[in-house]
Order: sequence, then C-alpha cells, then structure tokens
Amino acid sequence: MSIGSLTLAYMSLLLGQTPGDIAYHNQRAVRVPINITESRRAEFKALLLFASDDQGRSYHEVGSILPNKAEFIFTARADGSYWLKAAAINQQGKQEPDNIQNGPPDQKLVIDTTKPALRITSVQRQGDEVMVAWEIQEEHPDWSSFKLEYQVKDSPAAVWTSIPATAGLSGKAQFRPGIASPLVIRLTFKDLAENLSTVAAEVQGTVVTTGFSQNPSSTGAGSPSLPAVSPPVAAGSKSLDGKTDPVPPPLQTPESKSLVDTGKPPPMPPNNPWVASPPSADSIPGKPVASTEAPPTTTPPAPVQKTPLPPLQYVNHPRVVLEYELNKVGPSGVGRVELWYTTNDGQSWELCADDPRVEGATSGGRHQRAIDLPGDGVYGFHLVVKSRAGLGKPPPRAGDPPQIRFEVDTSIPVAQLFPPVPDAQSPGALLLRWVAKDNNLAETPITLEWAEHKEGPWTPIAANIPNTGRHSWHLPERMPVQAFLRLRVRDLAGNEGVAVTGEPQLIDLSEPEGRLVNVSVSPKR
Repeated sequence: MSIGSLTLAYMSLLLGQTPGDIAYHNQRAVRVPINITESRRAEFKALLLFASDDQGRSYHEVGSILPNKAEFIFTARADGSYWLKAAAINQQGKQEPDNIQNGPPDQKLVIDTTKPALRITSVQRQGDEVMVAWEIQEEHPDWSSFKLEYQVKDSPAAVWTSIPATAGLSGKAQFRPGIASPLVIRLTFKDLAENLSTVAAEVQGTVVTTGFSQNPSSTGAGSPSLPAVSPPVAAGSKSLDGKTDPVPPPLQTPESKSLVDTGKPPPMPPNNPWVASPPSADSIPGKPVASTEAPPTTTPPAPVQKTPLPPLQYVNHPRVVLEYELNKVGPSGVGRVELWYTTNDGQSWELCADDPRVEGATSGGRHQRAIDLPGDGVYGFHLVVKSRAGLGKPPPRAGDPPQIRFEVDTSIPVAQLFPPVPDAQSPGALLLRWVAKDNNLAETPITLEWAEHKEGPWTPIAANIPNTGRHSWHLPERMPVQAFLRLRVRDLAGNEGVAVTGEPQLIDLSEPEGRLVNVSVSPKR
C-alpha cells in the first residue's frame, strides 16, 4: 500500500504529499516509494526516514536505505498518528537537512487497524412501516461509505435495497418495504483507513430481534438472530464503552526498543521476476475490502482438514521470501510453475503467482520469490510444477494441507516492569516483577538486565527465563546503591518489547541497626 513518493531535488527530500494532508492506512507496514533523479544518485551514501509519534516534538530514525533502493518500509508499532520526514547522507557524511526537527513534516499518517463499532439498537415494524435506529463509534469516519439496506429474508433471489437515511454516529430511519415477509436490515460502514464493519438485524411481523453481527463477506440472509437485550458490537470492532483488556499499570515509564520495527525486509532475489498477484486484504479473515475486480481463481471450501498440517513457522515482516526447488525436470522442460496460497489452513485455495522465467528450463535448481503479504495472519503455500507436455501434480484441492505454513506477526510484545522489593522468601534478594503479553510468546521469552546508567552498558540478571511474572535476584557483590532495570520480552517471530525503569531504583538491602548505650542527667540551663 503506497503512501506517497520521496523526491530528491535541490539537496532536499520531500514526500509526494501536500503538507497538512493526512493519509490513512489499515496496515502497520506501509510502503514509502522513493524516486531520485538518476544523475544525483552518486551524490549520496544513504537515504534516511524519520518518524514522530508526538506530532513533531521528537523524531526517531526508522529507516535507512541505499540511494539505489526503490522504497522504505515503515512499520508502526501501534495504531496512531505518525509524521514522516526524510533526509540524505552525502558522500562527505553530512546529513541534509542537518536538523530534522526544522520545518513541517513531509507526510502525516494515521495508522488505524480497528474496524468501526456498529450497533443496530432497535428495529420494529409498525403497520406498513419499519423503523430502525443505530449507533456508530469511529474516530475517523468515512461518511460516504454509510449504507443502510434491507432484503427479504431467506429469499433465493433477494437483493439489497437502500433505505433512505442521514449518516451520523447515531440516527433513525423509517421506510415502507411494501411486503409483509421477514426482513434483514443491514448497516455497512467504513472508516478513512478502509476498515469495513457490517451489522444486521431481523424483523418478522411484529416479532423483533436485533443486533446480531455479520462478517462483511457474508450475505446476512439466513443468519441466526439474537435477543434484543444488549446487542453485541460487530465482530472484531472496538467496544462502544471504550473498555480494553486491562493491564496492571507500571510503576515506571516503559520504553519500546524503537518507535517502529526497523528490521529490513529481505531483498528481492535477482533474475527471478514472477508475475504475481499477492494475497489481497480481502482474503484475510476479518479484513475484507470492497473490490470491483473479478473473484480470483478459487477451490470450494472443505469443512474438514484430513491431512496433518506442517509445523507453523513465524516471521515478523509482511514481506517474505519463499524458496523452492525444481526436481526431475524432463526433456520437454518446465511448462509452468504456480504458487497457490491459503489463509484457512487449506480449506480453500487461491492462485497467487506463476514464474514465467523458468518456462522451458530443462534443469532443476533452487529459486526464490519475494512476496508482499497484506498483514498479520497465518498463511500456507503450495507449489505446482507442470512440464511443457502438460504433466505434473494438480493444483491443491479443498482440504489439502499447505507445503509450508507460517504466521506473520509484526506486533511487539507488551512489556511492563515494576519497582523491585525485598524478597520475603529469600533474604538478601530482590524480587523483580513484570507483566509480559503477546499471542506468540516464546517458551522462555524473558531477559532481565541492570545498568548503572540508563544508556548502559547492560549486565544480565537472568536471560531466557519463563514468563512467570517474578524473579528473585540475589545481588552480586559491589553493586551500586542505585541501578536502572530493563525487561526484554521476545516472541516467536523475533519481535521484542522492552521496558526500562524511568529512574534508577534503590537496590540497597542493608538494614541499619542501632542500640542505646548510656543515660545521663541533662545539665541545668
């Protein structure tokens, strides 16, 4: 998903966006293409990308590429607003501009991966009319996407008919369907980042049921209804009361390892261009998008997975490199190489790419393919090779397992560290306590360290230990009275969350003692 272009001119870098404009994205990883005048490439050693998550009060370097590269990959660590600025390092090692704080941002981004929260609060029939009321919660609404519709329930030829309504965070509408049959009412809404939510409700005669959630990719007809009491929020949406999973507050300021994940994506392999149609966002469960394109080649879904799945691997970037081998190539050579993918462990398959460069090859070998995936999720891939004589394995069918299976996980683990306290169970030891959360934590994800200064150097306290939430630290000799403490949390994909105490912590376990030694009469004054 492109956010603009960087243009190098007159020794300055500018994003291809009017200052003040805001670009909205529903993926954490965002491409930032860059265009440089060919005659000027040799003037620079590197191009730098800086980002601010506090509206320009501070910037952090989040990307560095050679001048011959085509793009930055900006990966936000969380939803929110980001300002981007670019700079260049010339052959003399000087940064241009030298002060990245000066001037307005080259581009403003809003990363929003959360769907709008929708509720149909009531729907009822009164005579010939049906009345419906709704509520929406969304920080970045796209009012042009507001759509209120109805259709006849369970009708094989049912179509969605628009209901006249004024878009708003809450509202009411009434209409005359001209039919006494049961109806399904559907509300569809997107935010400016193209996150789509849909919620539906049924009305049949004078019996009303409201608020069942519907996946945006389904039709809504024939869906089970729920009671009208406390209708749920649309699946995958924000809570209407703003509540989130509570996390105990840290007693110091945690820090992440960086503003963003600065890991560089693997390079595109040379001399192996594929004609690719990478998985689109609408193929990922819970992330559908509207499209006018014809549906991709698919196989019908299968309800049961009959063959064991391969082990799940983990990567921390949406750009991955798949490596494949060609074996037993016959005299006619290779006629076609296809790459198929699944997002539901083989229940259905879609054609992702083919490799025209190997057509006609009469020898095997190892090849690579770099693919950009739309975001976090579990993906499976299957390779199909055909000879020029048309022989080869068939495409995967519904229920066939993938040949390789991995999860893209770009989320940084939550890391919170609390002040140390004396360990009542172990004299002479401090008890270190923390909170660490992630969907894919490693088996021993925790590393604890101390340093006399906040910038380090850091000395291990305990490395690669289980996430028990506590560790008894027997202090080594000649420790300083105060020290900074650091918690590092690692997940299976290699993401790392870091928390550092904002102030040095007292680690003196000595207990001062005293005793009375004498008594005397106070002299008279």
